[in-house]
Amino acid sequence: MGISEEELKRRIPSVYSDAFFGQVSETYLQIKTSDVLSLFLDIGWEVQTATEINVRNKDRKGFQKHMLILEHPSMIFQEEGKLNVVIRNSHDRSNSLEIFYGFLRFACSNQLLVRNLGNNNQKSFRHYKANLDTIKDWVAEILFWIQRLSR
Repeated sequence: MGISEEELKRRIPSVYSDAFFGQVSETYLQIKTSDVLSLFLDIGWEVQTATEINVRNKDRKGFQKHMLILEHPSMIFQEEGKLNVVIRNSHDRSNSLEIFYGFLRFACSNQLLVRNLGNNNQKSFRHYKANLDTIKDWVAEILFWIQRLSR
């Protein structure tokens, strides 16, 4: 069983941030990690790992970069192991939303990830209004490819 939403809210509050840090342009759109996460939770994916970086500037607390690693109970492959989806984001304008999937290998204790499903399994999205539909399309594409892999 994965990390519950209540536990996630308590441990990694930046995932559920409804605000963003600092001033932004009119084209900026806050892409909430919780909104992207709900697309996966609704179809049975579970959060297995959740982390956020420490902040030096206390004003950024709750907006900092964070990462979620998701697993689905039925996505286990005999040769490779569990298929994962990773969501990385921040609400402090320091990086784009990143979503990728694959069989992850932890290379060292600082969570360096080694992915092994090719080059087309990762996309980044800047926080712009024009990207909202593109993000939804990418999530749908991920789910399509994962479904094909599971056959």
